[in-house]
Amino acid sequence: MPRNWKIHTLTYPGELGPILQERRLGDAFRNFCSRERREDDLGFWNKDRRFRDDVASKIYFETYLAINRRYRIDVPKPVLDTARKLGQREDWTPRKWALIHLKAKREMERQVFPRLISEFYRLSDEFKEVHAAKLASEFKIDKQMMEKAGVSKANEKLLTQLVVAILTDGTNARTLASSLIKKEKSLKSTKPDELIRVVEKYVPKRLG
Repeated sequence: MPRNWKIHTLTYPGELGPILQERRLGDAFRNFCSRERREDDLGFWNKDRRFRDDVASKIYFETYLAINRRYRIDVPKPVLDTARKLGQREDWTPRKWALIHLKAKREMERQVFPRLISEFYRLSDEFKEVHAAKLASEFKIDKQMMEKAGVSKANEKLLTQLVVAILTDGTNARTLASSLIKKEKSLKSTKPDELIRVVEKYVPKRLG
């Protein structure tokens, strides 16, 4: 699992904790997990548990780790096997279950969440929306790009929006290109698709 994800000109965290600490990115990842029906996994990981007594340990086991558990948390098999052996012996020692929970979280970080994080960055609409907004606020238009596209400084913001549309899903690229053509006298005879092709030569590969 990469420590960081470099996507176009921006860098994003590759680990779950830092992702959740960034407000917009964390909200997008939570929404993605909800859509993928993985919110229980995330909720399980996100809580530090204190086992006050044997009763709390037993409830925890029956809720998350028993064969007929209430929540289908994707806890890796080695942790489940250890937990179920303790359950069979009815050993509810709080410190042992605190260790089980810690191991479960670590194994999920190693085996479960890397795939979800990869799918989030590579494929999800939730991330693309955040990424597009961040690109629009931070992407710097190259002077050469503006000259080759025939766009003046006055319309730099609109050109930035066009670049971001090309970099992400391109759904509104033609609309933005048409707006630029209307505002720039030098582009009057240019077709939207022609302008898009010119701009595409000077931007990185599109997302996904």
